[in-house]
Amino acid sequence: MDVNNVRVRFALVDTPEIGENGYQSPKDFVKNLCLGHDAEVDIDDGQRGGDRYGREVGLVYCRVNVNSELLKKGYAITYTDYCDVSEFANDGWAICYPTNGNESDSETSNAIEKKQGNCDPSYPDVCIPSPPPDLDCSDVSEKNFKVKGSDPHRFDNDNDGNACES
Repeated sequence: MDVNNVRVRFALVDTPEIGENGYQSPKDFVKNLCLGHDAEVDIDDGQRGGDRYGREVGLVYCRVNVNSELLKKGYAITYTDYCDVSEFANDGWAICYPTNGNESDSETSNAIEKKQGNCDPSYPDVCIPSPPPDLDCSDVSEKNFKVKGSDPHRFDNDNDGNACES
């Protein structure tokens, strides 16, 4: 997104890139949300200097937190690679740490991933994305769920078909 001739990447939000399947819907959503309205950017202090493409990274506001709206409406998933450095990682909308006990964050994350089709088939009863990144049981809020097939995250340590057992 361009705001006042500054290229901006939405902090902690992963949408399809230009040319990828699903690119147009989030683009149109942001356009409809922001066109004709003032936009403000809160640059992420943890990512000052921008990303590898020269874009600043931050929160975009056009009447509302656009980053949050992209996630809530299912146009994006949380970009967890930067949860450990982003100043926004602990904000409720970010869904960086679903194990914080806030079940609505976990449910929202699962709904977004299911809508995006990012659920690994090895975990049929929950929506956990395929690697990368590799996840541990401490990284997911789900516990005691079924494993079928390859178990790419190695959640089922004793190979009994149940993952992340308490």
